[in-house]
Amino acid sequence: MELARVVVPVAGISFVLVAVIRSRELGNSRARSWLILVTAVWLFVTFANRLLLIAPIRSHFFRSSPHDYASAHQASLYFATGAYLLIAEQILILAFGVTFFCALRSNARGDI
Repeated sequence: MELARVVVPVAGISFVLVAVIRSRELGNSRARSWLILVTAVWLFVTFANRLLLIAPIRSHFFRSSPHDYASAHQASLYFATGAYLLIAEQILILAFGVTFFCALRSNARGDI
């Protein structure tokens, strides 16, 4: 189950990245380059976020209850990192949508 939490979103975004790279509809425009860049960053952030959430990593950070300052600080950093990665992932989804829209608009065909 932990592996599925990582593989399913990463595989989906990987398919999107491959489709964007192999897309002939978008041509070799600047918008296509931005779309590839945004999708690649989105894939990296999603992979890092999902990797941070799997059980072996969590068990590494939370071996014992946080009774001292160092372990409490480490736990707060873990939760803050997870929250920032989730926010970054949501922003990148939005950026992908906007960039995809701009890429499609920049290559408007006459027969549509």
